Amino acid sequence: MDIKSLVTKLIKKYNTNDPYEIASYLNFYVYNFNFKNRETKGMFVRDRENYFIFVSRDLDPSEKKVAVAHELGHGLCHGKANFYYIRDFTFFAVDKYELEANIFAAELLIKDEDILSLANELDGCTFDYVSSVLCVPRPLVELKFSNFLKEQINSWRDSECQSRLLHPKQ
Repeated sequence: MDIKSLVTKLIKKYNTNDPYEIASYLNFYVYNFNFKNRETKGMFVRDRENYFIFVSRDLDPSEKKVAVAHELGHGLCHGKANFYYIRDFTFFAVDKYELEANIFAAELLIKDEDILSLANELDGCTFDYVSSVLCVPRPLVELKFSNFLKEQINSWRDSECQSRLLHPKQ
């Protein structure tokens, strides 16, 4: 199952996109933690059948929400591994797993409707504006927007191909 489908299924099943609530429904334990390394924002740990998300006590509430969403992504997309952590919010994915956790967080925290609404509301609105309105880091907005555009292009391409198959030029 692709990440967007997984997120859509979770939101529909639990009627929320709040990462704390979803973590609770799935029996993931979320703890505030005092990391010795100040750069560490969050960590996912699996111990047998128990799933733990630790977030830095130093983060503000919106940053904690992003960190929980990101670590929840690790837990759901990469649950066979025992340990993941995020060092900072640069969101420059150093590997496939970090990118997938970032995509999970972007899909969970930013609704398609919000992207469309803000784009229609303000002609030429910026990523910084969307980031400030939705209280998510700009790189997540960029990632969500990029994935959203790819979906729209693929959807258009699919419908265009179907149209050509159904109505070939004479």
